[in-house]
Amino acid sequence: MINNKKRVQSILVMGFGLSLILASNVKSKDVLVSTVTPDTPMQKLEKQYTYDGVAGVSNTIKNIFEETKTTEIANIEPTIEKQDIACIVTAPNSETKIANKDVPYYTSMDSNEPIGYFNFNSEITYSKANENFGVVNIDLNNNDNENADDESESNVYFHLSDLSERNDYTSFEISSYPGTKTIESYTVFGKNTPQQRLQNAATTDEQGFRRLNNRYMVALGSRFTSIVGQYFDIVLANGTVIPCMLSDQKSDEHTDSSHTWTIANGSYCCSEFCVDVSKIRANGVIGDVSVLNGWDSRVKEIRVYNYNYFNH
Repeated sequence: MINNKKRVQSILVMGFGLSLILASNVKSKDVLVSTVTPDTPMQKLEKQYTYDGVAGVSNTIKNIFEETKTTEIANIEPTIEKQDIACIVTAPNSETKIANKDVPYYTSMDSNEPIGYFNFNSEITYSKANENFGVVNIDLNNNDNENADDESESNVYFHLSDLSERNDYTSFEISSYPGTKTIESYTVFGKNTPQQRLQNAATTDEQGFRRLNNRYMVALGSRFTSIVGQYFDIVLANGTVIPCMLSDQKSDEHTDSSHTWTIANGSYCCSEFCVDVSKIRANGVIGDVSVLNGWDSRVKEIRVYNYNYFNH
């Protein structure tokens, strides 16, 4: 005998369960609509997610589609721009090392005639041509290269053995002093001296400084080095590093007991720049070159390298 009461309950339970499933499906679809980022046109999206009998779904989809398009444009365009920039500035398979000498470079790996030099202690970012040679693309017209051809840019090659991770130096700390950097004329040296040989190779820059291999000609006291042609850096308290070469040595009679700075004329100068006097005075220098190039800062350190112009 069929129990009508239980049958009615079963039908009610089944109906209630079906209602839950339908409700669950609609809720699940609502969540899907609110979280999916559309990548198809509006008509395809509406066709995919519109349900009969559920009011307002089409409008909801349309609003989400328009908002998502705006968000995608705002978020994606800057990302693409950054990626493009990264692709432009990043050189594949490149390395950076330091020149451990005035490094000669050539037009080919077979050439024995250098067309120019990378300065000692300069950073060189390059790619490997093979196990022995590196290659760099440079603007030959901006490298003071008299042998360069008419093309402004070209690949040049150099020996990888001429590069190092860093160049060692002996550091001399300088105690506080006024910071004066005086001058001396480049015409005062005697013939057939190392000082004069340097001047024969050096040139005068637009400010009046005598320079060779991109280094300033400077005289120091014997505390630091007595070897003319020695490479060193002057480090200022403001962080500026001035690449220099010993053009002359100050007399011990004119310096303090440590032979660090000049006391004879009361300048307390530890660095004396070799210059074309008339030209540097035309650039505003009376006796102290600190007025130029942001050098108005005391000398904090002298770094002397184990490298000399005459030995290479």
